[in-house]
Amino acid sequence: MMNATGDPRLADYFAADADGNYVGSSPGGALVTASWVGPAYASQNSPVFFLTYFELKFVEAEAFFDTEKDKSAAAYNAAVKASLAKHGVSDATWEADNAAETAASITMQKIMTGKYIAMFLSLETWTDWRRTGMPALAIPAGATLTETPRRYIYPTDENLYNTANVPAGVTPSTRVWWDN
Repeated sequence: MMNATGDPRLADYFAADADGNYVGSSPGGALVTASWVGPAYASQNSPVFFLTYFELKFVEAEAFFDTEKDKSAAAYNAAVKASLAKHGVSDATWEADNAAETAASITMQKIMTGKYIAMFLSLETWTDWRRTGMPALAIPAGATLTETPRRYIYPTDENLYNTANVPAGVTPSTRVWWDN
């Protein structure tokens, strides 16, 4: 996703190969030359984000989407720009192409995909996907499940020692109460 737009966060998110390229591996693929996680997330001093300004702006963009598209677009643009600034890679040219949405051009797909990229490695992106189905996720090669998991399974201790409170038939594909 990031290669397609030349996203300036690439160098912070991933380590380039010897040729300066960022190479991905398909879900479940074992491409040994794929890029490793980069300095923003893999260094000893990498921060762990709890809640960020850019996440708040993405939430705001989603909240306004159905009622006030102009506010939704403005919040989305601010979110993308704040994410770039957080990584120290603000780029006015890139932002003009990728963070200049209007009331006419903003879509929920853009909001959720932008949030997915900005919140790389955050568990919240899985929760967002379960709520919206965006962005589209591929099933990894060789996966034993036929669909993306919707929940964690109950731990072994619960199944062994607390069976009265473990619902029967719960699988990773079983939806939680709010995921319909």
